[in-house]
Amino acid sequence: DGYPYAVPVSFVYAERKIYIHCAKSGHKLDGIRRNSKVSFCVIDRDEVVPSAYTTFFRSAIAFGRARVMTDEAEIREAVGLLAVKYSPLESEESLQAEIDKAISRLCMIVISVEHMTGKEAMELVNQ
Repeated sequence: DGYPYAVPVSFVYAERKIYIHCAKSGHKLDGIRRNSKVSFCVIDRDEVVPSAYTTFFRSAIAFGRARVMTDEAEIREAVGLLAVKYSPLESEESLQAEIDKAISRLCMIVISVEHMTGKEAMELVNQ
């Protein structure tokens, strides 16, 4: 109905692209099919400092175009990046076995970043 949609996701960033995995249907995919323009927000740090009535924060927002990946080799590469990020101590063989088991159920989205902006507390900038 024209409302913006935001959802927390697991992701990996590589070579000015953001990779996200999801189910093969849902609101997120419906939105991307209607309009490929997206924004993607990451909060890197948000530390409340009560004595100073402030927070030490660091965040970034990326703007770009999202698409559903269809090429299996491209999907496997993206899933591999996610696997290494979230399971860095697992062996390559173990990661590949998990990817092989899940590949038929996965949908991968790639966001090609067109521009980014960020914001950081002065206290962190001055460190």
